[in-house]
Amino acid sequence: MQTWTHLAPVILTDAVYFRYVPSDQSFATGSAAQRSAAYLAAEQLIIQEIGAPLLPTTITGTFMWPELYGTNTIVLPHKWVTSIGRINVLEAGGTGTCGLQNDEGCHRIRDEIGYIDTHCICNLCANQCSSLGNEPYQVQITYTAGLPTGIAAGDTTLHMALAMVAEEVLKEIVDPGANPGGPGAPGVMGFSTLGYSEQHNPESIHMTAMGASARMNAAARL
Repeated sequence: MQTWTHLAPVILTDAVYFRYVPSDQSFATGSAAQRSAAYLAAEQLIIQEIGAPLLPTTITGTFMWPELYGTNTIVLPHKWVTSIGRINVLEAGGTGTCGLQNDEGCHRIRDEIGYIDTHCICNLCANQCSSLGNEPYQVQITYTAGLPTGIAAGDTTLHMALAMVAEEVLKEIVDPGANPGGPGAPGVMGFSTLGYSEQHNPESIHMTAMGASARMNAAARL
């Protein structure tokens, strides 16, 4: 498990939002509180989609020791890992009780998408064990992950995607029927009215973290 949750928007503001969304429609405007809720939801969904915080963020998590599963790699739940602050290995035994003992560990980031090499940790733990037979059980890792601040500040493509997601979320609050396909913005595969019909290319509609509508697929591509 990891203990970090995104609880306040860090990119979306009214200035950013209305740069990409028309302000002359009630469902695009809402109240200040409704827009704030939509901004937070949009950022949370984009974080799920890209697998990383929108700014460099320090996160602490506890993970099972990977060699219990026949591997030596811990895969962190976030990408864009830039640094590891602390590794704490929890090992069984050594005191004659059922408790876990703490050992300082070391680390190596295999790559930025979240793979952590545990060979160094295991070797250090083995050297520090106070009695034979102690085995690592869990590892606590404090790490920093997230998009660089320059991307958050200057990537207008990211800003556009966030605004698109926020608009659809805000519609769901203010006027759900205004969303494509109606409330919930389902991914529409067919449409017909007054003798005219159309069907989306099925290859262009996928279930993203933001939803399956055509607009959310466009946001995911951005």
